[in-house]
Amino acid sequence: MEKLKSCRSYIEKQLAAYNQISLEKTTNAFRDELNRLQQQLKAISDIQDVFGNLECDKIIMRKRQDIFAMKEILDKQDELVAQADNVMKGHLTTTQQIQKPLDKAHDKPQQIISQQTKQHVELDFGALVDQRLNQRDIQKETSLKSKQLEEQLRAEVTQQFSVIQQMQAENENLKESVLVKDRLILNLQKQLQKQKDENEAELKEMREMVLEMQQEIAALNEQME
Repeated sequence: MEKLKSCRSYIEKQLAAYNQISLEKTTNAFRDELNRLQQQLKAISDIQDVFGNLECDKIIMRKRQDIFAMKEILDKQDELVAQADNVMKGHLTTTQQIQKPLDKAHDKPQQIISQQTKQHVELDFGALVDQRLNQRDIQKETSLKSKQLEEQLRAEVTQQFSVIQQMQAENENLKESVLVKDRLILNLQKQLQKQKDENEAELKEMREMVLEMQQEIAALNEQME
């Protein structure tokens, strides 16, 4: 009789201890893993915010520098245009001055135009041609620099957008991993509850068997008395 009671008590204690320890260990392990993943997710989100702000500031700063560079180029173009206008005005004035004696000497020999006037016209026209060529070269260089700046800025923006997309994809993957862990924890909790219910059912059945054995032993004792 005492042995049966001792056996019953031992079995109950072992089952209770097993259920309690197994459930606590598994639940705590998954809870720690979930906390770790959540901390990683928060850290990545914080880094993404800081990274995004810094990159936006860098892009804005580079854009301002490009705007200043373009403004300097445009100012230089305006200066060249003004110089070209002055040269054209001077050329027009010189042409008008030359045209007057030509009109007066229409029927006279061509020798009335002095050699000095011819040289002045040739030098003025040569300066105008050089000015036009320089202006065309500067316009080509300006257009090329503008195109290069635009392509460089577009490439940088595309690269930063690709990096942000990659980080967003990693963030989504991490979120999905957290959701998967949540589902695993939920399934494990269900399995543990099911196992606990089965253990309790087995323990109840064992108790009933012990009770039946006690009743049989008591009946045998009565018969022996």
